[in-house]
Amino acid sequence: MCTPLSLNSVLYREPLFDVVSPSLTSILQKRVLASEKLDEIKVKANVLAAFAVEKAAEARDAIERAIEDL
Repeated sequence: MCTPLSLNSVLYREPLFDVVSPSLTSILQKRVLASEKLDEIKVKANVLAAFAVEKAAEARDAIERAIEDL
């Protein structure tokens, strides 16, 4: 049985990551904003990337637990 904070969280948050991550990357590549704004966006992109890694690990753990329960 999956906990609400594992597989369900990943399933509902991945589409947001798929939309926001490319947008932030595009903004950073264009570099048309003030340096303060670019720094702010870099921080957001780094947090989002760290969140994605954490959620992927949680999903892997949830799947492994589900397989063990079979």
